[in-house]
Amino acid sequence: MGNSKAQHQAKIEEACKQLEANPNLKILTVARVHGLNDKTLGNHWHKRTKFHAKAHETQQHLNQEQEEVVVGWINKMDDQGTPPRRRHVRDMVEYLIKREDEQKAIRLGKYWTDRFLK
Repeated sequence: MGNSKAQHQAKIEEACKQLEANPNLKILTVARVHGLNDKTLGNHWHKRTKFHAKAHETQQHLNQEQEEVVVGWINKMDDQGTPPRRRHVRDMVEYLIKREDEQKAIRLGKYWTDRFLK
């Protein structure tokens, strides 16, 4: 198939760094070198668009650090031969959220855990 989203994002970030380091370069030239659409690169360079994950950061229950903690915990439990059940994952996430902000009222959706584990 094609490049993954992460690879595509990395190409855009690298191209933007190149543009920042050398303002005389043309977006079209840099886009071609990195195998990107010039309109896409231009939109990111001029801050007219964001990566999907960044655009929806405020709508997520976990920040990046908390997500890494949960994934690490799940992997550790799995390595020990006892992968956590969905309910345990949900409890861990609720614990992390409440630990950060006791006042934060959260309500994870019915299928939140299933979507997180994808």
